Amino acid sequence: MDFLITGFLHLLDFLIVFCEFSLYIVFIPFTPIIRFIAKKILAKFNIRINGDKKCDIVITDWRAYAYIASHGMVGATDAWGKFGWWRPNNLDNLTHQLFLNVGLLKKFRFLEPGPFFPLYHLRWDVFNIQSKERASTFCNYAYNLGKDFFSTFLDPNLLYSIPYYARGAKNFDEAQIHKMEFHAEKLQLSPGMRVLDLGCGFGGMSRFLAEKHDVNVVGITNSSEMAAHAKEMCGHLKSVEIQEVDWRDLKEPGKFDRIIGIEIMFHVGRHNLNEFFRKLHTWLKPGGICVLQDFSVRPGQPKSMRFMQKIFPGHCILGLNEIFSISEKYFSLESYTDMTEDMAKCGPEMAQRLRKNWGNVKYDNAVFIEHEIFFGTAGYLGGTGVFTVQQMVFKKLKIPF
Repeated sequence: MDFLITGFLHLLDFLIVFCEFSLYIVFIPFTPIIRFIAKKILAKFNIRINGDKKCDIVITDWRAYAYIASHGMVGATDAWGKFGWWRPNNLDNLTHQLFLNVGLLKKFRFLEPGPFFPLYHLRWDVFNIQSKERASTFCNYAYNLGKDFFSTFLDPNLLYSIPYYARGAKNFDEAQIHKMEFHAEKLQLSPGMRVLDLGCGFGGMSRFLAEKHDVNVVGITNSSEMAAHAKEMCGHLKSVEIQEVDWRDLKEPGKFDRIIGIEIMFHVGRHNLNEFFRKLHTWLKPGGICVLQDFSVRPGQPKSMRFMQKIFPGHCILGLNEIFSISEKYFSLESYTDMTEDMAKCGPEMAQRLRKNWGNVKYDNAVFIEHEIFFGTAGYLGGTGVFTVQQMVFKKLKIPF
């Protein structure tokens, strides 16, 4: 059955590309009209085309108008990063100017995912695209870009997740340390405990828990490059075991005292959420504690964004009501901490680090622009509350409902 879904998804991908290209060809003769409409829309945000303010944009090729109109937000990203048909005078100022009027911006939500949004939602939202086979493909696409790439914008521990500024952190690196300390406190660790680091990434959290709290850690990831680096990072620690495995294939019932999972649920997806929490319950010993840090989306907001599929393909950001309606079958919620303000702070910091260090690596400039847009936008999505981030502490119920 899964191979049939995969085939249908490929068909939808072809249809989206074909429809968007066809619409682009149709729109080209109407470029003067599209340019006029674009000027009117941008003027509402006090943004000018070919203006000299930092928030203005420069159109260098007339094809940008029809391309963005036919492809939406992804078209804007590609027209800048791949083709060089336009550019912002300053991305931070442009993003700030757009998000000054969130109410007006919401009226143009049709630009994301684009004119053929029914096909997009059918492609990404209706089917279980986070199956085990596709999850591995998505993960390797997103995270197998190389340690040198991620080093351009991450901290020395290579933690690719929202940090924690609420304890007075002065910078991104310090906030990441505070985040690890905060999660460790909520885990209520004792020496010798066995901890599962779910989606361990490059191994920074696994190493921290083993070194600072004298616990035994099993870190799992289905990214081959992340697993290799995590083994290198934790290689001096006999108390850390790194496995390259999908979470569905981990068979260790009742073997863990604690579980830590940082930003993994948006890779799990709503179709697999019940199985995910059932697995968490199965892995934990009686009375075990699970700490999850993850994203959520406000009611009425999209659960996936097309331009973000370039960064995290297959992502699905759940609503809190969806998370808690499933989790309460297996766990009691012990505490909840909102980290949305931390998301708003770290986005611009990660963008600045990326710009500062980009000259030290050799990658396609389109990759740089995609991530620059992502980090810049993420900060404002957190600042406006479209997306939220939270730490949730769960305690295993004796008998699941």
